[in-house]
Amino acid sequence: MIEKYNLDQTPYDIPVVMILAGLCLAYCGFNVISKAYKFKRWSSVMGTVLSKKVIEPDPEQDRNTEKRRMVFRYGVEVRYCYTVDKILYKGNSLTQGLGEVFYTQAQAEKRIEKYVVGKPVEVFFNTLKPKKSVLERKLSILGYVASGLLFALGVLFFVLGAGGLLVLIE
Repeated sequence: MIEKYNLDQTPYDIPVVMILAGLCLAYCGFNVISKAYKFKRWSSVMGTVLSKKVIEPDPEQDRNTEKRRMVFRYGVEVRYCYTVDKILYKGNSLTQGLGEVFYTQAQAEKRIEKYVVGKPVEVFFNTLKPKKSVLERKLSILGYVASGLLFALGVLFFVLGAGGLLVLIE
């Protein structure tokens, strides 16, 4: 026989879990935004664009979704090389954070049109870990929105959990 979970036996479990989940979510959201501000202090060198391309969606993968509808999403990739302290590095990150998604091929092509293969490009790199690099020192809008939502959700969970705990203590 399966016993029912009795909330009266462990009344502190749910608020404590909400507080811990809230702290974790808020930390994750804050961490992404704080990293974006650290990029502003990264050094830069001139590099060279090796290649660029629009990543076409896989219609088969999109067809297998639950809704069985065609949703095309394009991505972009720019490969580049740069030298720091006489060591050659290669990178392919436009910005830090979540990748950008485009709904038309024209949008994706416009995003990378300023990067010309074989031409110089400014590369921003982490001075402590020169292997980490980006071409643009900004977090994408999607990155700010996602991290802001994580932070807000974390604060909400924390406040609700703390409120529930206070009610149980009194």
